Amino acid sequence: MANEPLEGLVERVLSLKGISAQKRDLQVEAVLGTAAVPSLTLSKALETFLEKCAAEDLSRKSLNQIKAYKKVKTRAVKNFIALVGDKPLDAITRDDAVRFHDWWQDRIIGKGGQKRLSGNSANRDIGNLRRIYREIYARLGQGDRKNPFDGLSFDDPKRLKQDVPPFPVAWIRDRLLSAESYAPVKGKFRGLNPDTLKIFLTVIETGCRPSEICNLAHHRIHLDHPVPHIEVDFDESREIKTEASTRKIPLVGIALEAMKRAPNGFPRYLDKENGFSAAMMKHLRCRDLLPSDRHVVYSLRHSFEDRLKEGGVDYEMRCRLLGHAIGRPEYGEGGSLEYRRDLLIRIKLAFDGSLLELIDN
Repeated sequence: MANEPLEGLVERVLSLKGISAQKRDLQVEAVLGTAAVPSLTLSKALETFLEKCAAEDLSRKSLNQIKAYKKVKTRAVKNFIALVGDKPLDAITRDDAVRFHDWWQDRIIGKGGQKRLSGNSANRDIGNLRRIYREIYARLGQGDRKNPFDGLSFDDPKRLKQDVPPFPVAWIRDRLLSAESYAPVKGKFRGLNPDTLKIFLTVIETGCRPSEICNLAHHRIHLDHPVPHIEVDFDESREIKTEASTRKIPLVGIALEAMKRAPNGFPRYLDKENGFSAAMMKHLRCRDLLPSDRHVVYSLRHSFEDRLKEGGVDYEMRCRLLGHAIGRPEYGEGGSLEYRRDLLIRIKLAFDGSLLELIDN
């Protein structure tokens, strides 16, 4: 307030004109900016942030998404408290923030012979603390307050990232589209749940995020359309990743056969995509269906883009089919469903007909 122009101060004082003396005393401190700001510990600030500041964000998320959102914010706060203590928010200093940064840095550089970590988790922790601090004070009318976490971050060198590699096309065709890979083996391997397998096979030929298939609502599955397709779109009960994620994807090959057998979607995995990933990864590991320990279910999405490239599909259409932002104003619908279907037919992979018996169960 000390550096505020005189005109601003006069304007706020004049705003008290006409207010009764009894009420004026209650408001003058707030108007003049001298009212004391409530002191919150960091743990209480987290509660206030989740209840008040993040309320709109959380209202658009499913129960599982809310759980994940709260988990990363809570982890950041717990890590900070374990190191620095549950200090009042207004008592957190730059030295405290730097100490937290240095704690993470020791883990990133592998101090003491520990395994080196990527900076992603560190940046997420610091970023969440920065946001909580900023939004709590903005709510209290001190949005210009110096944030002790500002400017603290880590580079995240590509060499330290665990990039998700694509499955080779031959591996998908010969291993992942073979019924033998999923059939039970007496006394050795249990069979895979049909819904789990249907989702996995649909991801192969649509390039969708597994969560997008797990959470398909029945009215987003269009099997009776001249071009059978699914659509990813906004839903009141669940937030989608980005606006660019909204799209229509024609069904071809094994994806069409799988979705014919799941016209109402997958209630078993609704808002439980982590359960799908856990079940599928367990099966892939047990049956030696992963080319390396870095391959995951999401690798199919990377393979899908490679297949589109090799099939001559242009960059813009690849973005539309994968749900990526194009980076320029969009005009039109980006090609008819018939056009998109013909492109996908171009890269469609042959599959073992015996797979149908497994997903018919």
